[in-house]
Amino acid sequence: MSFKTVELRRIAAIVNGGTPTPSAENWGGGVPWATPVDLGRVNGGILGRTERTLTAHGAATGSTVVPAGSVLLSTRAPIGYTAIARSAVAFNQGCKALVPRVGVDSRFLRYAVQASEAELVAAGRGSTFQEVNGADVAAHCVSIAAAHEQRQIADYLDHETAEIDAFIADLHALKAGLNEHRMAELAGLLSYPGDVFRPDSSTLTSLKRLGSITLGKMLDPARSTDDTRWPYLRAANVQPLGRLELADVKTMRFTPAERACLDIKAGDVLIVEGGQGGYGRAAYVSADLPGTGFQNSIVRFRPAPTTDGRYVAYALQLLRHSGYIKTVASVTSMPHFTAEKVAIAPVPRVTLERQREVADALDLRWAEIDEAIDDIDAAISLAKERRAALITAAVTGQIDVTTKGSREHADL
Repeated sequence: MSFKTVELRRIAAIVNGGTPTPSAENWGGGVPWATPVDLGRVNGGILGRTERTLTAHGAATGSTVVPAGSVLLSTRAPIGYTAIARSAVAFNQGCKALVPRVGVDSRFLRYAVQASEAELVAAGRGSTFQEVNGADVAAHCVSIAAAHEQRQIADYLDHETAEIDAFIADLHALKAGLNEHRMAELAGLLSYPGDVFRPDSSTLTSLKRLGSITLGKMLDPARSTDDTRWPYLRAANVQPLGRLELADVKTMRFTPAERACLDIKAGDVLIVEGGQGGYGRAAYVSADLPGTGFQNSIVRFRPAPTTDGRYVAYALQLLRHSGYIKTVASVTSMPHFTAEKVAIAPVPRVTLERQREVADALDLRWAEIDEAIDDIDAAISLAKERRAALITAAVTGQIDVTTKGSREHADL
């Protein structure tokens, strides 16, 4: 097989996209309109449906339509998503379309661009977000083979990547099953008898009876000296399944009085107050965080001496999983699990000894599940690396897919 290196402009027309005005006459028609978000959902595959559509008027006056078989490339937020258009499609300014010239296979072109994603990302510029412009895309170099060899390579990669993708899908399904089992064990150990909407029943109590509840400080943008700025936790630090992420902690101004009342100690439970995807998440604090406060996107629960914070954190995990928190959340522009709603959240009434038994059992089982999921994530990462290496090798001629033993090289 013979390959040569060419600029993308030599093998495809590079087309810019656009966004029509908000006028109703431009939107909701029959023309798919792609954005980087749409490409992200099918990255490396075929783009059919898009989240939004344009009318013919909107496409003609504010965007660009390219034919089926065009390769769409996201050029900002983020750089590097690719998809082949199943039908004629319009797209916004966050994408470029690569319309293959005669003798260029769309699938091969998509694979060639995927193989050089790192170089495209490195060419990105910008302060608010990275973007690669049309001129840089046009001048970007890829390897290309003869037309009949492009089809052979694309057929080979379609087959091999489909097998890898199926393997990755199986791993994701296994991971989802483990998380469902995690919640089933949680529900079994931390049962909610009766009606959870009646927390004063004989079997349930409310969080306000088990400890104190405090809303954090509103973000203070005022300039201040270094000696008044202290680290604080926000919603982004409280991750799913009770994980507290401390790698990215910001700072803001706290007065001495605020530092005294908005501290974070071992045993506390931090609960996300608002946000479209994260409200109601809860994390147990296993060690003191001296000098660290929290923003008003977080509610702190501090347990009384007769309450184990781990038990409360697990109860909140179950309430979120069951849909209780979604049901009671206050919704304006976005949902909020307010301090008032946290205060009345129901928790099974059990002794401190029983709380500790439940928490100890769940700590052990969740740690085992986390370890298994870590192994699955490692396997997924390796499979993705193998997929990327295979594509690069095939589109640059490092392996000859026409030989009988070509599949042996798939173990790259």
